[in-house]
Amino acid sequence: MKNSNLYFISIPKKLDKFSKKYNLSKIPIEISGTTIEEAIASLDKNSILSGMILAIAEDPEHKDIPIYKKFIFSEFPDIVSRLTDAAIVKSSNGQFEIAENIFSALSILYPDTETVLLNLAYFYDAYSQSIEKDGLNEILLEELKLKTEEAFEKVAKCKNLSHIGIYNLAFYYTRLNNTEKAIEYFNIYLKSNADEESKESIRKLMISVTKEQEDSKLFHKANELISNDEDDEGIYYISEYLNKNPNVWNAWFLLGLAYRKKGDFENALNSFNKAHNLHKNFSDILNEIAICHMELGNNLDAIEYLDEALNIEPNNIKLLSNKAILELRQNNYNSARILFKKIAEIDKNDPIAQKYLEIL
Repeated sequence: MKNSNLYFISIPKKLDKFSKKYNLSKIPIEISGTTIEEAIASLDKNSILSGMILAIAEDPEHKDIPIYKKFIFSEFPDIVSRLTDAAIVKSSNGQFEIAENIFSALSILYPDTETVLLNLAYFYDAYSQSIEKDGLNEILLEELKLKTEEAFEKVAKCKNLSHIGIYNLAFYYTRLNNTEKAIEYFNIYLKSNADEESKESIRKLMISVTKEQEDSKLFHKANELISNDEDDEGIYYISEYLNKNPNVWNAWFLLGLAYRKKGDFENALNSFNKAHNLHKNFSDILNEIAICHMELGNNLDAIEYLDEALNIEPNNIKLLSNKAILELRQNNYNSARILFKKIAEIDKNDPIAQKYLEIL
């Protein structure tokens, strides 16, 4: 992270003792809201520390980092707790860039220290969840997710990993739905020196995670089969999944698709209705319900569901086309023409709209 306010200056005479003791020729200082002269006039070892932390975070390969380390470790023996506390405060106040600089610098100063690396991972994880919740910056979110992953990978490489580190790795992978890695770390945790009460909690959690893994395999197998038009076998697998997980809307949706592809519109409609009861205001479900009603001859019901879907997505060409075709089936040619004209306005190259507008 580049800092345009970071300058490298010759160490002033009033701090000459540091120059001699640590062989410091130039030091990094941050100039923010003041002049260089004013910053130099107020320079002390704390402001030297701040400048060094910024320099380390900005350029982990800087040639003077060994000198900075010597200065920091000697002058600030409590540097880990001091900087960790400062970073937590900055993060709590929403000053994420400053917090990131501090946590990053600490991880460079202590590249093999588990607690330091865990704190960096915690920070990126919490920051990414905050950005994800806002839903405003997808680019930053992806960047933070990658940094979180890299931070936890560094934790995993620590020698003699503590049960706390193992525990956090397990939960990180659980949240990512990487059940294979999660179970791997849960098993390592059970062999650690954690207390028995905690281990028992983990055993219970592992049962749940393992079940989710097995169920996920059923769902993905069904999805693969139905995508490949092996609908009968796909129906078997998704039905097995639904026997264990009856409140998963997209599983009912997948079952409905399989039945519809087979031309079994009664069972398809039943499945889509169950999906709709679990997940309201989703236009794809409403569209599928409408299609089933169309095929079953329930035109008025079909129009009702298409209108509901169009209230959610008024410019959805698929929905508009389906309603236009339905209007044609009922000899409502003017209504159909209006709908096809709207489609052509949205996409002038739409072949279905072009075809019917020539006829109508």
